[in-house]
Amino acid sequence: SKVDSFTVKSELDSTVVFKNKRFENGLYQIDVEFDKYKLCQNFIIGDYDSIFKESFCTKTNLKNTFELKAYQTRYQYINGFKLKLKPYKSEHNHWDRNKIMLVECLKNFNTSKKNNHGFTIRSYVSNIDSSTQQYYFYVPKKFDNSRQKMPLVVILPYDISPPLVPFLESFYMSNINQYSIDSRFADSLGFALFYPFMRSFEKQSEKSFIDFFESYNDVKKKYNIDSNYVYGVGGCGAGRRVLEVLIKKPNLFKGVALVGPLITPYIKKNILKLPYIPYYIQHSRVDKVVPIESSISIVQELKDLRHNVIFEKTEVGGHSIQFEDNFRNGFVFLNNLKLE
Repeated sequence: SKVDSFTVKSELDSTVVFKNKRFENGLYQIDVEFDKYKLCQNFIIGDYDSIFKESFCTKTNLKNTFELKAYQTRYQYINGFKLKLKPYKSEHNHWDRNKIMLVECLKNFNTSKKNNHGFTIRSYVSNIDSSTQQYYFYVPKKFDNSRQKMPLVVILPYDISPPLVPFLESFYMSNINQYSIDSRFADSLGFALFYPFMRSFEKQSEKSFIDFFESYNDVKKKYNIDSNYVYGVGGCGAGRRVLEVLIKKPNLFKGVALVGPLITPYIKKNILKLPYIPYYIQHSRVDKVVPIESSISIVQELKDLRHNVIFEKTEVGGHSIQFEDNFRNGFVFLNNLKLE
C-alpha cells in the first residue's frame, strides 16, 4: 500500500507493470498492464465495517439520500449472508469481491453529477406496487464528469433468480466477473452499460416489461443518454428478453447482439413485429443447453423477411461462451454500427 508502482519482467520476456491507486477510506485499485492488455482489481485494507460506514457517512450530504438506502440494505444483507442456508454460488465464490464492489459503487455514487465514472447502484419507485427497485449502471472512463451524451448498451437479465427476489439479494449483484469484462469493453469502445432487473417475473409477464421501461426511463432522467445509439445485448434467456422487448417497443434498440439466444414460440409467433435493425447472433455448435438449431431457424426466418442478420457459428464454448468471452464480438459489432 506504500508503493505507487513497480515493473517486473515475465518469463515470456514481457514487461508487466503494476500500478497501485489509493482512494479514500481504505479502497485500493491495482492495475496490471502487460503487452496490450490492462486488468484492474480493487482491494480494501483495514476493517470492512469501518470502511463501509465511513464511506457511507461521506455521502449523506448528497441531495438524494433516498438512493443511499440501497447501499445500506445491501451491506446488511452481506453481513448476514452466512446465516442463509442456500446462498447463490456466485455470492459464495466472490464473497470478498461482493464487499469491495459495494464500497466501489458507493464511492462512485454522486447525484450531483450527470456522468460519474464507474459502477453504481441506482434506485427508483415502481408504479407497479410502489416498491423501491434498483439496477446497475456503468459510466465509461471516456465520459467521466462529462455532459456529453453517451451511447448505451442495455444488458438484459437471465432467468435464474427465484420469482420476486429483491435485486439486492439476487444473483445479479454477484455476477462480478461478467461486470468486470463488460466494463473493459465499455471503456475501450465508449459505451455506458445499463443492467435492468425486470424482477424475475414469470416469462412474458406484462409486469416484467413495465418494470423494464420504468427503470429505463429512470436512466434517461439521471444520465445523458444518446437515444440514437441504444443497443440490446443478451445471452440465453436474456437474448429471448431482448427480442421480447423489441416486440413490445420496436424503435427502442438501433441494433442487437445475442449469444446462444433462447427462441420461444412467443417470439416466432410475433416475428413480424421485430424491427428492421441490424442483428448479430452468435451460437456454439456444441451448445447442449440451447441447441444451435434454435438460432439457425430464427436466422433463416429473419433473412426470409429481408432482415439484416449476421450469424456466427462457433466451434467451442458450449452454452457458457457468453461467460467465457462475454459478448466480445457482439460489442465490436455494435461499435461498428455506432461508427457508421
